[in-house]
Amino acid sequence: MDLSYTQNMEDTHLWLAFGGKRTGTYLDIGAGHPIADNVSFFFYERGWQGIAVEPQQKLVDLYARLRPRDAAVAALIGTQSGKADFHVFDAFHGLSTTNMKHAEAATALGAGYRTVKVPMIETGTVSSGMMVARTFCRKMNTTRVTRIRASTKVFTISWIDASTAGVVSYTIL
Repeated sequence: MDLSYTQNMEDTHLWLAFGGKRTGTYLDIGAGHPIADNVSFFFYERGWQGIAVEPQQKLVDLYARLRPRDAAVAALIGTQSGKADFHVFDAFHGLSTTNMKHAEAATALGAGYRTVKVPMIETGTVSSGMMVARTFCRKMNTTRVTRIRASTKVFTISWIDASTAGVVSYTIL
């Protein structure tokens, strides 16, 4: 059995669903750390490449060194372009969120956070990016949303799933 990098072997299940396809591209939204608890790293190791969208700059900076074939974008995906408040938990990046109530609830467990303004890309731009990636690589794409807690400002990607044929989506909210 291959080593899984995710909490629930999502990468292994997707690998089986793709029939062990050796090349492809992905759009990893809410990508997180480039290796730890990351679905797309499993595919990266097998020759795939893609775009990682992650709002935490310190995690995005790791992609150039650890996954040089991938492009990494430091941003949120939302219903409009601009800037949004993002509550960053440095000790455990998976708790980071746009939802203030979730951030405050985590402080009850002893976690501390700081609020930063992060660029937000409108979903239509992401959809266009997906088409560019598909055209550029001419491969199947996977879309994944993780560690994003839905709020009125953050779009959860179902629109992209519905409007881009051939995209497999795995979502954890």
